[in-house]
Amino acid sequence: ERSWNYEAGGDLFIKHVFKIAATAFSRAQRNVIDYVPTAYSDMPRKNNLSPTGIYALAKNIATVNVNGVETDFQFAQQINTSQKILATLGLVWLEDKSSQAVPSFYISSHARFVSNFLLRYENKFFAVSANGIYKKRAARTATGGCARRSSAGSAAPARCARSPCAERFRARASRDPCPPSSAGTA
Repeated sequence: ERSWNYEAGGDLFIKHVFKIAATAFSRAQRNVIDYVPTAYSDMPRKNNLSPTGIYALAKNIATVNVNGVETDFQFAQQINTSQKILATLGLVWLEDKSSQAVPSFYISSHARFVSNFLLRYENKFFAVSANGIYKKRAARTATGGCARRSSAGSAAPARCARSPCAERFRARASRDPCPPSSAGTA
């Protein structure tokens, strides 16, 4: 893997109570190693795999470019000698491009937009705060999973190939649509 990272940003302070920070960044990567959804027919080793399955295979991806902007807004005010309040808001936007026709797990999993906030009040006896985060990711659909829905809407055992550990775990689940196999693997 090889990558170049670039970042430029700045902070603006207003009257000792407001701070605005913004940063633009870019990462250009070559020969990235990441997991890619791979059909059974393209797997290098097929032992213990279901012919109808889709699997994660680590591959080199020619190029991945990620660009984004991060902004932070902060308000901090000392009310008196024993009380203060703090409020922050952060926003991040990401855009990525890959040479891979099917997105790798990293590219398809990271959030495209993230926002977070913090509200805090404190005095000499206690502090109370509230915070939150929101992430927007690209829509994803399951492929070839065991609990895939049939056209009638009921759960149908589509692909039940599992390891013995996964079978023990799933056997405890009350709504497992795929019963454990007797041999431990499919």
